[in-house]
Amino acid sequence: MMDNMEEDEEEHSLVTASEGDDEAMDMNHTVEAAILSGIEQKLEILTRRRKSERISRFCSAATRGEIEKLERYIRVDVAIINDSDMNGRTALHCAASEAQVGAVSFLLEARANVNVQDNYKNTPLNDAVRGKHDAVASLLKKFGARSLSRPGFEMGVCMCESAYEGDKDQIQRLLRNN
Repeated sequence: MMDNMEEDEEEHSLVTASEGDDEAMDMNHTVEAAILSGIEQKLEILTRRRKSERISRFCSAATRGEIEKLERYIRVDVAIINDSDMNGRTALHCAASEAQVGAVSFLLEARANVNVQDNYKNTPLNDAVRGKHDAVASLLKKFGARSLSRPGFEMGVCMCESAYEGDKDQIQRLLRNN
C-alpha cells in the first residue's frame, strides 16, 4: 500500500511540474509578445517619421523649384508624388503657391493629382490664384484643374476683399477660375 501511495505522489508531482512548465511557457510567450509589440510600435513610429521627413524634403524642393531633386526623389520613391504633409499639402500645392512654373510642370507631367485638396479644401489652383500666379493657374487648368474649390461664402469674402482693396485683376482672376 505504501508503494501505491508513493506512486500516486510521484504522478502528482509530475503533473504539477508539467503544469508549472506550461505556466512558465505561457508567461514567456506573454513577455515575448509584449516585447515584440513594443518593438513593432517603435518601428511604426520610426517608419512614419521617415515618411514625414521624405515628404517634407520633397515639398521643400518643390517650393524652391529644384527639379533635379524632385526627379531624384521620385526615382527613389514613386509613391511620394501625391503624398501629403500633416496639413494635407502636396508638393504640387507648394510649387503652385510659390509660382514655381517649372516644378509645377514637372510634377504634372509626372502625374501629380492636379485636383488634390489639402485639409482646408484648397487645391493647387486655389493656391496659385490666391498668390496671383496666373502662369501657374493656366498650366494647372491645362492639365485638368477644375474650378476653385472654395465654398461660396469664402469665394464671396475673397471677392469682397479684392473689391475693397481695389484689386480688379484679382477679381478677374477669381472670375476666370470660377
